[in-house]
Amino acid sequence: SSGINAEWPFTAGGKPVVIEDIRHLEDELGLTDYEVSLLKLIDELTNGTKTKLNETGTRLVFSPGFIIGGEVSHECSLSVPLGYYMEVLVCLAAFSKKKFNITLRGVTHGHGHPNVDTLKHVTLSYCKKLGLHSAELT
Repeated sequence: SSGINAEWPFTAGGKPVVIEDIRHLEDELGLTDYEVSLLKLIDELTNGTKTKLNETGTRLVFSPGFIIGGEVSHECSLSVPLGYYMEVLVCLAAFSKKKFNITLRGVTHGHGHPNVDTLKHVTLSYCKKLGLHSAELT
């Protein structure tokens, strides 16, 4: 195991998180395609996570499960670079029951999020300093 030998609920107390009026005043209502994609990825890496999104995408009920990890292949949205997903994965990996072995397919560089090279050479370097010695990006 690359993380702590315990199952941790994704949010404090494992209680559902309700987010309402998501971009309800915007021309493009609700969650974006890449936000929905990230929720699907989180669902694949957890056990017991429940996500309910209304038809317009403006109301989300997220009931956290336990971070299990393991082997996952995920087709990411092309709207954002892989760094968007990887930032979240780095945070979750420390609390995973099993080592993350994730294949992400998508765009490697873009604006507003770190690129894959930055994550590999900077972020993972800090992860190793924090005791996540098996952290690597290939």
